[in-house]
Parts: sequence; structure tokens; C-alpha cells
Amino acid sequence: MSTTSESESDALLKPKSTRSQHDVRWLALLVLGLGLLVGVVDSTVVNVTTPAMQDQFGATDSQMVLLVTVYGMVFASFLLLFGKIGHVVGLRRLQSLGVGLFGLSSIAIGLAPSVQFATGMRIFAGIAAAMIGATGLALLHNIFTGKDRFLAFGLWGAIASLGIAIGPTLGGLAVTYFTWRLAFFINVPICVFIIIGCYLWIDEVRHGHKEKIDYIGAAIIGVGIFTILLGLVFGREWGWWAARTNLNILGISPTPWLLVLGIILIFIVFPRWLRRQEARGNEPIFDLRLLAVGSYRNGMLAAFARQIAQFIPNYALALYLERTAGWQASMAGRAFIMSSIGTLIAAPLSGWLAKRWGTKPIVILGTIIMSASILWLLLIVNVNVQLAMLRLPIFLFGISIGLAASQLNTVIMADVPLHRAGDASSSKSAISRVGDAFGAALVGVFLALSLDYIMLVCFFFAVIAMLLAFGLPNIKGGGGLDRSPSRGAVEGPSSHLPASTRHRS
Repeated sequence: MSTTSESESDALLKPKSTRSQHDVRWLALLVLGLGLLVGVVDSTVVNVTTPAMQDQFGATDSQMVLLVTVYGMVFASFLLLFGKIGHVVGLRRLQSLGVGLFGLSSIAIGLAPSVQFATGMRIFAGIAAAMIGATGLALLHNIFTGKDRFLAFGLWGAIASLGIAIGPTLGGLAVTYFTWRLAFFINVPICVFIIIGCYLWIDEVRHGHKEKIDYIGAAIIGVGIFTILLGLVFGREWGWWAARTNLNILGISPTPWLLVLGIILIFIVFPRWLRRQEARGNEPIFDLRLLAVGSYRNGMLAAFARQIAQFIPNYALALYLERTAGWQASMAGRAFIMSSIGTLIAAPLSGWLAKRWGTKPIVILGTIIMSASILWLLLIVNVNVQLAMLRLPIFLFGISIGLAASQLNTVIMADVPLHRAGDASSSKSAISRVGDAFGAALVGVFLALSLDYIMLVCFFFAVIAMLLAFGLPNIKGGGGLDRSPSRGAVEGPSSHLPASTRHRS
């Protein structure tokens, strides 16, 4: 069992050349942000390129659903494993490896001769994206301290949300004016820049000792997440209870079986396995004691509800405008440019405001604006809707993302010790992907009825996020247990994580 104190353990994790890393910290944020951006864009760009890809490949609807969704399912399933591996082999090393593999997979998808080959490469891209997603926020947590974290995490959350808006825009422009393949090729020069930047401006971060990685625990949680996502994604096609295809178990659709299996693995088998590992003095794949940290636990719940509310309009509205209102892909993509602008404006503003007021009022304000913009869209969107009518509500929607998403990252990571940053970063990314899949499943169920139903569901989750925001701590000092080692030691698997109150008001 490890006996490393919190201050000693965190010291092992901090970059060796603190002064040089501090001097280039904003360049490091640029590099890590671009890594996050290409991963998020790749998950959304196919929403618009799907019709063109399907026509070229002659693929069935089921094949295209799998191509679109397998990326996110694999991504979420591998996050916790790579979060732990990163602290062993080095967070920077795993980040750059993931970016390199992601660039190669983008080339392969762009050159894909068939839908089967493209789907296989999307699986490969999902694994690479998990390496990026598991290490980016953890590196950021190590690089930035104090009030700089407000702006850094604000920009980080905005970049993730910006990627959701950029994806449909980029895909629409590529399909209309060039080829859908360009939407994937454009990742390659960006990935090259990220790899160079990782070694120029980011110091390596790793544990001072080699851990034995809990691969069994990783398999349990990975399979659990994958089966839940699989059930959510294909529930409408297979049937939520009665089987709609030849796939069935005892006459029942595979969907409920997958969902029940995933729930059992995640909420029963996984916690028991982790406690067994702790009792043996082994390092678990995820530290359940993070859930005892109020800022982390409550922030994750709010982030999950907000992620669903954020995903639904971007996905459902794009589908509606193209398939029902008859818009071209490029025009549908342009509708989301205002969201990108709003996010870019609000993200740095949220960091500045959080320095003065703390994180809580910013998150509350963001979720209120999100709820109002969703109601506005509900009132005006129909088959005759014009682009000019959408610009202001979509702009406000982007503003809400820049405010709420940005500072939720600050709340979630505020009291996470540096040597648990990998766990927190990977779990935050995983909850976002599960939120996206849950949102996509809701779109599949309710969009068949009408857009009004799905927008009402979206409004419901925005309100839930707003109510949860009222219960969040108000972080005012940037957060981070690394700022006050004297508040208690975080030792081995049998120790307890402290719930800090220093940065709250």
C-alpha cells in the first residue's frame, strides 16, 4: 500500500521546470484545446456528412447508425483505463500518442473504400480520442493553479462546446463545396501541430512509481458503459421492449437486456470489485472516494444534465432542418455559426466573472439562459423557419454553453488532488459521452413524434441542470487541493479524500 502523502504525491506530479511551464501555460492550453477540439468535432461532423457517405458507400441505415455512433461508444468505454495508464506512462506521452493515432485514423476514414472499413477506422479513432480525452483535462489541472484556472477551465469547456457547433458547420461546407472526405483530412495538419506543441510547451507529468493497472476493473466499467450506450443508441431500431427485428432474447428486444447488464456492471459489480481491490491494497481503476468530494459529485450530476440539454438542439435541429425543412447541409451548418460565436464570447467572460463572483452564479446564469433559448427555439421552429429567425436564439444558446460548461469544469476539478486528476478527467469525459448518447436516444424516440416534443425534453433537462446548479459550491480561489497540502494527507487506497471548504463562500 502506498504511504505517499498528498503533498509528496502531488509534488511528483507537477512539472519539473515549474517556471518554464508557467511561462508557456497559455500555449499549452492552445495545444491541449486543439486536441480536445478535433476529438469533439469528429464526433459531430458525421451528423451532416452521413447522407453523402451513405450515397457513396451504398450503405443501409443500420450501417450508418453504427458508423456514426461507434466512435462515441468506444471513446467512453476506454476513458477510465487511459486515465490510469496516463499517470503511469506519462500524461503528455499518452496525449501525443493519442493525437498521432487519431491523425492516422482520420486519413484512413478519408480514404475509406467501404462503409465497413470506415466503421473499423471509427473504432480506431474512438480509442485514440479516449487517450486524448483522458489526459487533456488532467494536464490542464496540473499546469494551471489559482485564479488562472477559472479562465483556463472556462476556455476548455468552451472549446468542447465549440466543437459540437463547428462539426455540423464543417461537415456542411465540405459536403456542399468539396467532398465529405475533406472533413476528416483537415484533422491531419492540426494533429501534427499538436504533437509538436506537446513536446515544445508541455512538461511530462507522471507518478513517481509504477502502478499495477487494474485491467479487470477497466474491463468491467468499459463493458458496462458500452452496453448501456449500445442499448440507448439502437433502442429505437431494435425496440425498447418488443423486438422489432430478428434480434431477440426470449422474444424480447436486446435493448432492455443490454441496459440491465450495463446497470448491473456499473452500479453493482464495479463498486464491489473496487472495494475488493482496496482491501487488497491495490490501486483501483477509479477512486470511488472522489464521489465523497461534494464539488466533484454535484458538479458531475449538473454536467450530465447540461450535456443532454446541450446535445439535443445541436443534433435534433440539424436533422430537422435538413430532413423536414429541406435545408441544404451548408445552410444547416451556418445556423450553428452563431452558437460558436456566442460560446467564444462567453467562455473568457465566464472566467473573468468567476474571479469576481465565483463559479456558482455563472453556472446558474448559463443554465437560465440555456432554458430561455430552448423555449425560444420551441416557439419559432417550423418547416417555414428562416435562418435569420434562428440566429439570436442560437447565439444565446452558445452564450449559455460558454458560461455553464466552462465553469462546471472548475467546480468538478476544484478539490481533486493532482494524483487523481486522471480519474477525474476521464470520468468527466465519460459522463459527457454518456450524456450525448442519452440525448441521441431521446432524439430518436421523440423526434419521430415532433420536434416540439424533443425540445420540451431538452428544456426539462436544462431546468434540471439549473436546479442542480443552485446546490453547487461557489468556488472562488481557483480550487485544487494542491494549493493547501496541510489540509490532510491523501495516502493509499485505504485513505479518504478530504472535502475542502477553503475556496467556497
